[in-house]
Amino acid sequence: MSTIAEPPVEASGPAKDTVGAYARRWWTDVKGGELGSLPIIVGLIVIAIVFQTQNDRFLTAGNFVNLIVQTAPYAVIAMGVTFALLLGEIDLSIGFVSGVGGVLTAILLTPDGNELPTFIVFVIVLGAGLAIGTFHGLIITKIGVPSFVVTLAGLLAWNGVVLLLIGSRGTVILQNDFVIGIANDFLAPGAAWIYVANQRGRFNYSDGGRPFAVGAIEVS
Repeated sequence: MSTIAEPPVEASGPAKDTVGAYARRWWTDVKGGELGSLPIIVGLIVIAIVFQTQNDRFLTAGNFVNLIVQTAPYAVIAMGVTFALLLGEIDLSIGFVSGVGGVLTAILLTPDGNELPTFIVFVIVLGAGLAIGTFHGLIITKIGVPSFVVTLAGLLAWNGVVLLLIGSRGTVILQNDFVIGIANDFLAPGAAWIYVANQRGRFNYSDGGRPFAVGAIEVS
């Protein structure tokens, strides 16, 4: 008489998407030498402690807002160069390429009677950035010059373009209220909460609602 063996019953373990499980995986990676963002977190904690001891207003909401506003331009540039880094390339010219855009914006919007409409200026500046990026990309991909060499040369070249555009003035003051408002104004509280809720909804949709699903994604 033959018997049918039943498949072994798997032992029920803790859910994979819990805070404890995530913390254990993170600690295992740290012990294995994969520090990840730990040095950055430790560095930020040390910076916060040192500056708070120097000024008791450092860890305040108002100061954090100032820091976020001041770092916003660099964050935007960093997000753009991330795509180049993911491809194994590098861009050393981003600082002065963005400088070309900033100087063009200030010059074309100078209220001297010849200023252009703000929308037209935005189109010109974005077109200039697109043209510079396309020019660099063609040299890299079609001619085969390494991105390090191309963008290093671009760093020097576009630095010279910025100096030429500024000329003898030394400084170009941005006087357009709309552009200044983009950098300094804040959303109304209601609009800000709607934006946050919308971004949270996108996060839930992209990861299936699991809070630690993003941590399981790897870039090969």
